Amino acid sequence: MNETAHAKSRIQTYFEKFIVLLMPTLRIKPKLLPIWRQREARGFLLSSRVIYIVVAIAYMGHFFLVDIPLKKENLLLWGTQRFSLALLGLTAFALSFSSIFRSGSYIKVPLFLFGLFCSFFQAKSMLWRAEVPYIYSIVIPAIATIALRSNMLFSVLYLLLAFAIESFAWLHVERVAELPYILSAAVVGMITVIVFRSRLAIEVTAFLNEMEKLEAQQNLITAQKEISDQIKAFLPKRIYERFSSNVLQKKQNHKQAMLDVLRCKRKFVSCLYTDIRDFTKKSKGLESYLLKSAIPNIRRCTEIVEEHEGIPRHVGDLIFSYFDHNHCLQGLVMAVACAAVLLQENEEMNKRQESANTKIKRYVLISHGEAVVGNIGANDASREVTVLGPPANILSRIDPLTKIYEFQVLLDSSAIILTQSAVKKLTTIIPSFTFVEIFLPDIGVTIRDFPEEQFLYIIPHNHAIFATLFDLVREKKWFSSSDQQEQEHINVPDPSPRSVS
Repeated sequence: MNETAHAKSRIQTYFEKFIVLLMPTLRIKPKLLPIWRQREARGFLLSSRVIYIVVAIAYMGHFFLVDIPLKKENLLLWGTQRFSLALLGLTAFALSFSSIFRSGSYIKVPLFLFGLFCSFFQAKSMLWRAEVPYIYSIVIPAIATIALRSNMLFSVLYLLLAFAIESFAWLHVERVAELPYILSAAVVGMITVIVFRSRLAIEVTAFLNEMEKLEAQQNLITAQKEISDQIKAFLPKRIYERFSSNVLQKKQNHKQAMLDVLRCKRKFVSCLYTDIRDFTKKSKGLESYLLKSAIPNIRRCTEIVEEHEGIPRHVGDLIFSYFDHNHCLQGLVMAVACAAVLLQENEEMNKRQESANTKIKRYVLISHGEAVVGNIGANDASREVTVLGPPANILSRIDPLTKIYEFQVLLDSSAIILTQSAVKKLTTIIPSFTFVEIFLPDIGVTIRDFPEEQFLYIIPHNHAIFATLFDLVREKKWFSSSDQQEQEHINVPDPSPRSVS
C-alpha cells in the first residue's frame, strides 16, 4: 500500500514538474505577477518593434535586390506581397505605441497576427515560384514564435498553427517530393523553439531569486528600523541622532554604532542643573501637585533641553543635562539659551496654575569645563550615559548654597547661576553681557570641595538679555574652527575598548 502511494506521489511530482516546464510562470506568486508582466512587457515591446522595422525593410529590400534582378514573372504580384507585408509590419510598429497594445492582454496580438501573415504568404510564394526554398517556411514561423516570448506550451501550439497554415503549400503536388525534407526541417524548427523557450524557466528562476533577495533586504531594513525604534525609546534624542548617523552614513551595524556613540571621551562640556524648590514638602499632595504640576513641568523642561541639543538625565525632580557640542562655545550658548527658555516656560506654566501651592520655583545652574562623557555602565546592558568631572560635581555643591538665606536675597524668584569658568568663556563672544557677580566670602559661604571657586555669577530673569542669547542661537556665527580643533585634540579612546564582531 505504501509503495503504491509512493509511486503515485512520484508520478504526481513528475507531472507537476512537466507542467511547470511547459508554463514556468505558474511558479510566480500572484503578488509578483504584475512586476513580472511589467518587465516582460518592456522587453517584448523593445524586441518586437525592432523586428517590425527590420522585417519591413527586409521585404522592401528583397523586392529591389532580389525580385527585380531575377526578373520574376508577375512582378506586380511579388511587389504587392512584399510591400503589403512591409506595410503590415509598419502598422504593427505603430500599434505597439497605442495604449491598447502597449500593455495588458493584447500586447502580443500584433506580432501574433504578423507572424501568421508572413508565414501564409511565404507558403504562397512557394507556389508562385518553384525555386523558392522551403526552408523559409520553417525559419519565419520559428522566428515569430521565439519573438513572442511565450511559454513553451503556447510556443509549440503557435508554431503548429503556423505550420498548419503553411501545409497547403507543403502538400501541393509541385512540392510533395520535398515533404520528407520539409517535415524534417519542421521538427528541427520545433526543437529549436523548444530550446529557446526553455530559457523562460531560467528567467523565471532568476526573477524569483531576485524577488526573494529584495524581500530579504526589505525584511532586514524593517527589522533594523524596528531595532532603531526600540533603541530610540531608551536613548536621549541627541544620542540617538548620533547613533542613527553612524548607522546610515558610516554604514556601521547597530552594535558598532552604539559603542562608537557611547564610548567615553574627554571633552569640554557645559552642564545644566535644575530642580524644583521645596519639592519634597509639596509632593505630599499627589493629585494636586505631582500629577497636575510637577510631572508636566518636568516633561516640558526635558523637551526644552532636547530642543537645544542637550542630553538630559533625571534624578527625581532634578534635571541634569550636558551639552557636548563639537564647538564648546556652541554648547555653552545652547546651555544658557536653554536655561532662559526653561525659565520662561516655567513662568508661563505657573500663570496657568490656580493655586500658589502648585506653582513651581526653579533656579538653573550652569558650569563649563573639561570632563569625561559617555557610557560608564556595561557595554551590553545597564548603560549609563552621563558626564564625570568638575563641571558636573561643582553644580551639586552649588545647589545647597541656593537654600541659604544670605544667598537667596541676591537672587530673583528665578535666575540662571553660572560658574566663573562658564562666564569667562561666555564673555569671549558677548563682552557686554550683564552679570551680577557674587563674591562668596562676602556672604560667608564656600563651595564644598571647591574652595578655590570664590565667585558665582547671576543672569537675572531679563527678557532683553534672553533675546540676545536667542539671536546668537539663530545666527550660529559665533564659533570658530579653532574652537572645534580644541575638542578634537582632547578626544581619547575608551580606556577599555571591546572588539566588535
